[in-house]
Parts: sequence; C-alpha cells; structure tokens
Amino acid sequence: MNNKASAQPTATIEEVFSFLRTMEDDLKLFEWRIGGVQAWPIIRYYFFQNIVRMAGALEASKQRIEKEPVNRKRLISAGWYLVSIANPFRLVWRLVRRIMPFVPAEKTKVVFFPFYRRDASGVDAFSNETLRQFGDRAITIGVGEFDKTVPGLVNRAELAWFFAKAFRRIANRWIARKFSDADAATYQAIFDAFKHRFGMELTGNWATYPRFRLRRYLCAAWGYNLLFRAENVSTVFVVAPLTQGLYGGARRAGARFVELQHGSVSAFHPMHNWPAGVDIDNVPDEYWAWGDNWVRGIHFAARTTPVIVGALNSFEDIRNASHTVVPGQVAVMSSPDNTARLFAATLACAIAHPDKTFVYKGHPRENLDAQIEQMANMPSVTNITFVEKTQGALTLIAESEWVIGVNSTTLFEAAGLGKKVAVVGISGWEIAQSLVEAGGAEFIENPADLGARLDAVPVAKNPHAFYAPQRSVDISRY
Repeated sequence: MNNKASAQPTATIEEVFSFLRTMEDDLKLFEWRIGGVQAWPIIRYYFFQNIVRMAGALEASKQRIEKEPVNRKRLISAGWYLVSIANPFRLVWRLVRRIMPFVPAEKTKVVFFPFYRRDASGVDAFSNETLRQFGDRAITIGVGEFDKTVPGLVNRAELAWFFAKAFRRIANRWIARKFSDADAATYQAIFDAFKHRFGMELTGNWATYPRFRLRRYLCAAWGYNLLFRAENVSTVFVVAPLTQGLYGGARRAGARFVELQHGSVSAFHPMHNWPAGVDIDNVPDEYWAWGDNWVRGIHFAARTTPVIVGALNSFEDIRNASHTVVPGQVAVMSSPDNTARLFAATLACAIAHPDKTFVYKGHPRENLDAQIEQMANMPSVTNITFVEKTQGALTLIAESEWVIGVNSTTLFEAAGLGKKVAVVGISGWEIAQSLVEAGGAEFIENPADLGARLDAVPVAKNPHAFYAPQRSVDISRY
C-alpha cells in the first residue's frame, strides 16, 4: 500500500485547531501588536495551514501553480493605471470637491477581486452574478494566472509588485524600529509551544516569518488605501481571503469589506473562526453565505455579520434541471488534502463492488499521477475511471447515485442535489462535520467499511440547509 495512504497523522485538524486556540489564550496573542498593527491575525492562517500538513492531518499533494514571469507590457499598463488614478492631485481634488457647494456627489465604486480559477467559459461563478448588478460602478482587479491573459485587466500580482517597489524600504525601516525584543520573545514562545506539543522544529524561513508577513501586509495596506481612496471605493468584494493587507487597505480607506463564499466553511477555518469577545482588526464586515447551515457554529469576529444570500444561479440551474442518473455510478470527489488515503479507500470499495462504476474527480490543483499509474498496473480493476480535473463537478454529481469524499465542497453540493452522500473518516473529515450533523451525509468512520456500507447510505436530508433559495440583497447599501 502507498505509504501516504497508510501513514497515520500525529494530530487531527480538530486537535491542531484546539492547540492553536489554547496557545492564543496562553500567550495572549490577540493582544500582540507591533507598532499598533495586530500581528497574530496576519500570521495565523499560514501558521495553521503549515502545521496541519507537518502533523500529517492533511496531505500535501497540491500542485504548485505555474506562474507566468512578470510581463513588462502588462506592468507598464498597471503602472499607468496607478499613476493616472492613485496620484496626490486626484486625491486632493476629491477632498476639495466634497466641500464645494452645489457640486453633485460623486458616484462611489465597488471593487471585485474574483476567484483565481474560472469555469470553462472563463467566468468566475462566485462573483459574476453580484458583479453584474453593479453595472458601471464595478471595477474588477484580476486574480490568478487566467486574468493575466485578459487584455486591459489590471492584476492583483501586478499591483503587489508596484506596492512592494513603492513601500518596501519604508516598511523595512518601520519594522526595524517597531519590532522589539518583546516581539521576538513572543514569537519564540510560539516556536516553543509548537515544539512542545508536536515534537517538531519550525526551521528555515520561519525564523523571519513575522517580519516577512508584516512587510507584505504594510506594503499592501498602504497601497490599497491610496488606490481605494483615489477610486472613491465604497465597498470591496473578495471571493477568497487573499491577504490581510487588502483587508487593511480597505479599512484604512473607510470602505466596507464583503467576502463572498466560494467553498466550504467549517469550525476549524482560521480565517473565519475567532475567539469570542476579541476584536480583530482586519476581517470582513460581511460574509455572504449560500445557506444558514454554513454559518451555524462559526465564531465570526464581532465585526463580521453573516448574510444569507442563497445558492448561486449556476447551482440552482442544475438543481432545477432534469438529469438522467447513471445506475450504479459513484462519483468520488477528491482533494489535495487526502489524495492517497481516499484513493486507497476507493480502490478497496471498487473491488468489493464490481457492479458499480467509480468516477474519480480530482481537484484542479491535485496531482493524481501516482493513482493513474497504479490503475494502469492493475488491469483486473476496470470499474474506476478518471475524469478531467477541470471538468465541472455539478453535472457529474447530478448524474450519479452516490457521491463520496472526505471534505470537498462538492459533498455539500451533492447533499443540496439530494444524493446519497458518504463522508469517509479520513483525517480532515472534520471540515465536513456540519454536513454530517445536518443529515446531509452518512459518516463512515473506518475507511475500510466503505464497501460494506455503501449500499445502505441514505439520501441526503434537507437539501436547502446549505444551499437556500436565493434571497435579494439591497445593493444600494454598498
């Protein structure tokens, strides 16, 4: 058996998050400020993501995104945009205009940062429906490699390049003055707590991590502050938590910050779950969720208000359409967090059910080369097929009888489509715990029992729990 498939984690996601919360309370990390900047939230997400992989709670089979080198032509275009928009003269004129009598109020704008992946038509389904409602008030800042190919669209990476060039030296001087021995001692205490709990050392780049993250935060916050003020931005919409510096820039510019849901949210997400009663500076003002059950049990920061907007049109179109279900088809929804372990369980289940077809759907950034090679060397197993990772999941789910996985958002979608859903008890399943508790999926604690229990998996209950009917939002407030 593949070593990754049989390897046991030293801690679960729940145990890692519990450690994180205990350490935060013991070290009073939310009181840790460097020059007035709340330091721990800037580090928290990356710290957690690295720990869960170091502890083996999640696998690390995610493929790196091949990034295009800096394109000089696009940089010139982005630079011209910044010079023409975010310049002192424009900012002064805006201030003067506000106090001039009989001058109509200037129309505010909203900025969208879409998801870094697109569907087959090049559209970001998570933000597009909201973006279109704002018409010419909306400005889109590109995110990810796809948007680097869109002519005339300024990309976040290009803005980050200019912000770093403009503010890096100032930020370094600021950090040199503000980062004290007490700050170094606090960070060392984090190191010691981690080593004591997990018996592992944080080495390499971790030694200078607070300075690195703080520098990136300051450059982004200062840059976006100027840009949002110059564009007269009232609201910033973001699909995925990109950088604390973007939050900080919106906050400094007095803009509202709204995060649009793009995937599963759980009680173990370090960007959404915060200790009760603690003020967090850089978090969204609103979190727009697809259904009530997504936000139940989530301890949002006091500043953040959950808003239920209902399912996306793309999901409702699938839910309301008629689909021919392929008898005996099992959709396996994998992810980079559990590639080897889930495939091992799938293989055993497929051998136990030669009458069923297992359609294995990988995450767009998941590396399945080892699994494909393994099947090529097992000609006796003919009922496992792989589909393109970029293929849309909803149609596959709609045409299947069963849907199995560990913690993929597609499991929640399958429940919303009324399928027989099984959550396999592989490390990381805790992310889908709310789905199990809501009756949307059957929990199979031991992966070895998947084959024996597959036929008894019931149809998901309450399909609207996570994907509610659409609700109108008064966009004039934004």
